[in-house]
Formats: sequence, structure tokens, C-alpha cells
Amino acid sequence: MKLIFIILGLLFTTNGYSQTDKEKYYADLTKLDSLNQINLSTGNKMLDTEKKYYAKIDSLRINIYNDLNSEKPNENGCLEQKVWVNKRIKMTDSLRNEFKENSDFSNDREMFLYFELIKFTRARIDCLLQ
Repeated sequence: MKLIFIILGLLFTTNGYSQTDKEKYYADLTKLDSLNQINLSTGNKMLDTEKKYYAKIDSLRINIYNDLNSEKPNENGCLEQKVWVNKRIKMTDSLRNEFKENSDFSNDREMFLYFELIKFTRARIDCLLQ
């Protein structure tokens, strides 16, 4: 009987995240989504709203990564994270340069930039939580 409990314990601890950790992070993300949508619905300071939302989900991404890395340090995970950050920097620079070349770096374009950054970051969060 003790052997069954030991095996079950090992199965649940070697998984990286427990289901409750994932659920908590997804609940946090859902809450951020809802608040962001409410703020966007007002139509006021939409660019500022997107900037703040991006900062919050990027902070959540960092927390998830740090929690995952503290539970199960992994050199490949660190390298993968650096590669992801470099891709994000290149994507951001590319979009900003494209907007500047077209002399069209308006609030709408900047909102689009943040929308792309948010999509990119959310995909990373999903990847980290798998």
C-alpha cells in the first residue's frame, strides 16, 4: 500500500506543474483578459490599456517561467527562453521599423504592435504551461 502512495507521489511531483498551478495561472490570465476587455470597452485610453495589459501578461510569463525553473532547473529551458526573448525583440524591432518606413507610427499602429506582442506572449505562456 505504501508503495502505491510513493509511486503516485512521484508521478505528481515529476510533472513540473501540478494541475492546480496551471489552473491558477490560467485563472489569472482569464481575469487579466476580462479586466482588459472591460477597460477597452470604454473606448478611453485604449493604447494605454493595451500597454498595461501587455506588461501584466509579460510579468505573468516571467513568474511562470521562474516558478517552472525553480521547481525543475533546466538548461534547455533557459536557452529556449533566451531564444524566445530574442525572437520577441526582433519581431518588435521589425514592426516598429516597418511603421517608421511608412511614416505611419500612429496610435493605431502602436496598438497593433501591442496586439502582436500580446499574442506572442500568450503563445509562450501556453507553451510554458504544457
